[in-house]
Order: sequence, then structure tokens, then C-alpha cells
Amino acid sequence: MTLSTLTEPDGAEDFRIKVWFRFVPREGWLPQDTEGLWAALLSEDTARVQTVPLLQEGVAEGDVVRFTTDTEGL
Repeated sequence: MTLSTLTEPDGAEDFRIKVWFRFVPREGWLPQDTEGLWAALLSEDTARVQTVPLLQEGVAEGDVVRFTTDTEGL
């Protein structure tokens, strides 16, 4: 998972970020190998997922996930 975007505060949580998940595409399914989900930033490396994933298995809306960023902040 990687962090990509910060947005303005919108209420309950302070900041929303986009967390990107990388996975192996499934045969006979969509060809994408990443999915970005909006999440509320909880700490410097954790966020609560705020959207329903379409492609990524093993994560759901409301889950708290840990993420990493690269040297460019992505």
C-alpha cells in the first residue's frame, strides 16, 4: 500500500488520503494491478478505509490499514 494524496478536512476525520493497493490481476477479470481507496489519516502510517474496494481482496470499508510511502511521498 502506498500513500498518494492528502485532501482538506471534511468532518469526522482530519485528513483524507488515497491509499493504493497493488495486486496480481485475476484471469478473466479487469486488467488493473492497482486500486486506490480513500481513507482517513489516523497517524503517520495508518489510515481507516472510507470507500468500498472493487478489486482488492482482504480489505473492507472501515478497516484500519498501515501504509508506506516512497521517497517522492507516493
